[in-house]
Amino acid sequence: MISLDLFILCSHEEVNCSVCWLTVFLVQVVQPIQMHLAMLAPALLLGLIGGLLASFFARLNTLICKHRTLLLAKIPNPLLKRLARILETILLVVCSLVTLVFVRV
Repeated sequence: MISLDLFILCSHEEVNCSVCWLTVFLVQVVQPIQMHLAMLAPALLLGLIGGLLASFFARLNTLICKHRTLLLAKIPNPLLKRLARILETILLVVCSLVTLVFVRV
């Protein structure tokens, strides 16, 4: 059972004050929800899988950034370096659009 209480924060003494609009709802659980071990196992599994995928993504992103920096450092001409960065961005946009349009899940 959930109880809902309404508190009206008003400095005026009127019951229905049209000036004050701030109301606070206080919701509290009267009876606690029973927690079962069957609910805990999927939550732990999802947390473990999410953590592993996040750490894999962070490691892969670090490696890609390191190799990208090394590759761009080998380009001596600043104009070619700018062109490489622009072409890299265009390539990412095209790959994203092709994936979005043609790959159906």
